[in-house]
Amino acid sequence: MIEIRHRYTGKVVLEIDAESLEGVQLAGARLQDVDLSGRNLSRANFTNSDMRGVDFRNSDLARANFHSACLSGADLSNACLAGADFTDCVIEKGKFIDANLTGSILRYTKAPQSDFTGANMSGSDISMADMRCILVHTNLTRTDLRGTDLSGADLSGSDLTRANLTDARTLGIRLTKVKMEGTIGIAGRSQMIQAQTNRPWWQFWGAK
Repeated sequence: MIEIRHRYTGKVVLEIDAESLEGVQLAGARLQDVDLSGRNLSRANFTNSDMRGVDFRNSDLARANFHSACLSGADLSNACLAGADFTDCVIEKGKFIDANLTGSILRYTKAPQSDFTGANMSGSDISMADMRCILVHTNLTRTDLRGTDLSGADLSGSDLTRANLTDARTLGIRLTKVKMEGTIGIAGRSQMIQAQTNRPWWQFWGAK
């Protein structure tokens, strides 16, 4: 039997009759402010769950499914989130400091005021997302940031090598000491593509 407790009061919020939380099914669960730090939650399903304020620090959440969940105020610092799906999540003021988000999906995610300092997001799909947040010293190599709102974001010291920022909103962003070799968008290459095709980026793939 595994007990899940409230991170502040220590009160048992949920009991799960299992030896491990790996692959646990918690779709639609209401688990505000619980302590799930240091757990093996790889492949867990948190679809449509209320995970506000949850402590996920140092947990293994590789390939976990957070589709349409609410993670506002949650702390996922130092967590392994490789291949995790955050599609259409709300993560206002979340913490992803030094987290491993390689190959993750944050498409349509709303993460304003979140902190991704030192996170590894290489190869992630962050398209059409709200990333008006802290991305200091973040690894954003080969990320898909097409159509993403980065207005006012701090990307100081980040690595945008071969990232695609076509149609991204970049007003007021900070780019001090940023690596941008092969970056598409900010350097103007996306404008050249649009001028030649006369189509928005989301229609490229179906064009013949």
